[in-house]
Amino acid sequence: MNEYYNGIKRMCSFYVSDAHLCTMILPYISEKLNENKTVEILSDKNINSSIDLLLSKLNLKEEIKNKIKSINWTKNKMYKYMYFEKSMKKVLNNKKECYLFLVGDENHIDVMNLNLEKWMKKNKEKTEKININIINCYEIMHFNENIKSILDKNDKILNTSGEKEIKEVFSDYIRNGDKKAQ
Repeated sequence: MNEYYNGIKRMCSFYVSDAHLCTMILPYISEKLNENKTVEILSDKNINSSIDLLLSKLNLKEEIKNKIKSINWTKNKMYKYMYFEKSMKKVLNNKKECYLFLVGDENHIDVMNLNLEKWMKKNKEKTEKININIINCYEIMHFNENIKSILDKNDKILNTSGEKEIKEVFSDYIRNGDKKAQ
């Protein structure tokens, strides 16, 4: 991905249920919306009911609640490039920093990242001044021992305590190519 564009930051996140996902990402999304950033969710399932339930229990300003509700939390067809490309026009039109949450199983996230790579290559000149932050949110019921390969593809991790360095969460993690500390 960085071959086409240097303004990309990648994070990963792991969740066990829709409620866990929403509890984890909602404070982060709320913060980014307060900073007037663009937030897009590309999910392989509908998580509206979990968002609505959590929002009903949180003490947030009505303006932020409305911005959160205006995000598309429903299952989408972004695995097909033409739908993905149409959705990403909003990122280009807003011309501000974007937080793109890719939510689902590993296959869905891989396809979304391939679509994003294709889109970035095609729109390189238009996106050079836009910082794009990709948050790959993996449902942990759908992967096993390949967590290291997932971590290798990301710069940071997002969990319930916010954005963290991977080593802060997985202290024994060694990125491919790094030498083990002696």
